[in-house]
Order: sequence, then structure tokens, then C-alpha cells
Amino acid sequence: YIQYLDKLERRCIFVENEVGMKVATITNWWNYTKMRRDPWIHWMAVHPQYQGLGLGKGIVFKAMNNIEELDGDSNVVFVK
Repeated sequence: YIQYLDKLERRCIFVENEVGMKVATITNWWNYTKMRRDPWIHWMAVHPQYQGLGLGKGIVFKAMNNIEELDGDSNVVFVK
């Protein structure tokens, strides 16, 4: 991501707790498939202490909206 720091600012999302500690994150990016650029969810994580609170669902929802805003309405690939 280092060569795309300007894009990373808009594509890496964090959730912070009340004291500013980052407790969840997701990165939406892209990958080239033949002649087109497909949006991907590259990774997502929620701190174990904050799991089960719905943060994962919320951050995925935010990332999907972000992808639609940045890349248009298209299929998204989730990387395992």
C-alpha cells in the first residue's frame, strides 16, 4: 500500500473505542482481473475484547458503502 498512501486514507477504516484505541479495521482495495479493476475487501479484524458487539457487521457495511462511493456499483471479492 505504501505507493498509494493517498488512496489508503480513504480505503482503510477504523473503529475506535471511547479512549481512541483502534478496536476494529477493514481495508477495501482493488485487484486487476484481466482488463478491469475489481474492488476487494482485503482484510478485516475486530479486537477479541470487542467481538460480538456488531462492530464487524458495521465496519463491513461502511466498507461496502465506501466501495460504492469510490468504485461504483460492482461486485466485490472477499479475500480469505
